[in-house]
Amino acid sequence: MFLEKLSRIFSVFSFNRIYIVYSNTAVTAPVFTPESMATAGGRMDVVARSILYALYDQIEQRGDTLFIGLLNGPPRPPIALYVWRLSLQSRSELEVGEAIRRALLGERLDGIEVENGARITGILETVRKTHRVYLLDESGIHFSHFTFTGKNAFILGDHIGIPAWIISSIGNMLDGAVSLGKKSYLTSHCIAFLNELMDRA
Repeated sequence: MFLEKLSRIFSVFSFNRIYIVYSNTAVTAPVFTPESMATAGGRMDVVARSILYALYDQIEQRGDTLFIGLLNGPPRPPIALYVWRLSLQSRSELEVGEAIRRALLGERLDGIEVENGARITGILETVRKTHRVYLLDESGIHFSHFTFTGKNAFILGDHIGIPAWIISSIGNMLDGAVSLGKKSYLTSHCIAFLNELMDRA
C-alpha cells in the first residue's frame, strides 16, 4: 500500500530514529479533550506521553526522530499519526493531546500529519527501505546483544499489546525482536530507555 503522506515526509526529512506505537483503542476522531484522553480518547494519553518521550531529550527536541502512532479505535480506523516536530509552550502531555486533537480535526500543524487507512504493513514497506526494524517483545533477544547504531525503527504496543495476527503479518519485515527484560514496561518508558541506549552508542 502506497502511503502518500509518509512517502512525502521521507522525501523531505531524514530520521535516525523511528518509533511506531500500535494503539488498539486510541480514537480516530477529535471526540476528546486533553483532559479526557484516557477515557473519551481511548487511552490517547499513552500516545501523547510516548510522543513526548520520543521527540525530546532532557533539554530540547531531538530533531532526528519520527513518531508514528497507529490509531485503531472508533470511529474510522486505522489512522496513522506522524509527528516529527512540535511547537509546545509547556512541554506537557495535555498540550500534546491538544495538538493531536487539532490534527484529527484536519488542521494543518507544523510537524504533524494524519494519514487515513494506513496499516502497519504499508508503513513498514516504506520504513524498512532506510531503517533496520525491530519489534519490542519481552520474549525477544535481550537488548545487550544489539548495537543500535545507524538508522533504527522500533515497533511498540500500547497497554494492551500488539495483536498476534499483526505480529504474524509483519514477521518477514523485521530485523529482529528485542527484549528489554521479562517485565512489561510502559510504552513511554521503553522509548526513553531505547533513546538512552542509542545516545550512548
